[in-house]
Amino acid sequence: ASDYDVTDLVQEIFDHFGKKPINIDVLNMKCGELLSVCGEFVKESNLEGFDIPSPEELLCELRTMDELRERVNALYLSAIHASQANKSSRATLIVDEIRKVVEANYQNPDFKVSQISNYLYLNYSHICHIFSQYTGTTISDHLTELRVIKAKELFDTGHTSVSFVSQKVGYNDANYFGKCYKKKYGVSPRKYCLLCEKRA
Repeated sequence: ASDYDVTDLVQEIFDHFGKKPINIDVLNMKCGELLSVCGEFVKESNLEGFDIPSPEELLCELRTMDELRERVNALYLSAIHASQANKSSRATLIVDEIRKVVEANYQNPDFKVSQISNYLYLNYSHICHIFSQYTGTTISDHLTELRVIKAKELFDTGHTSVSFVSQKVGYNDANYFGKCYKKKYGVSPRKYCLLCEKRA
């Protein structure tokens, strides 16, 4: 929910309060219900240390319905923002772990990105969604890019055998490796090696 959605919902609830006289016991009960919903959200979002006041504490602090509405609204918004930050932090950790798994396995020609879910004990579709959302690329494209970057590093350090380098970075098919390399750098591996030799 957006900030506006939450604010409108809280306003709607308090508008309903204002349509008829309300005694302190009913108000206490209604505040308890609102705080209970917020508390459930905090629990589901694993927001450790997030403090939800009791209805009694809330009513003691405030003197008017407007103050109460603003306090409840602020409490809900604070919980939502904390949850969003918590999700973002967790997603960053997952992306970092995915990159580590790819880095550790890119040389293996039998490595498939679907295996990452086994390493991280997470649903494959879930990690694909998180990775693409936070990096703007797919895990498969990231693996391909890492492989051709590592290949270029090998060429730059004097390795001129395309077959050797392609196998070293996880490709059994040197022709397919060549297509991936040219797509990234605009030149085939063989031509790049010739350029490196000329520069030497």
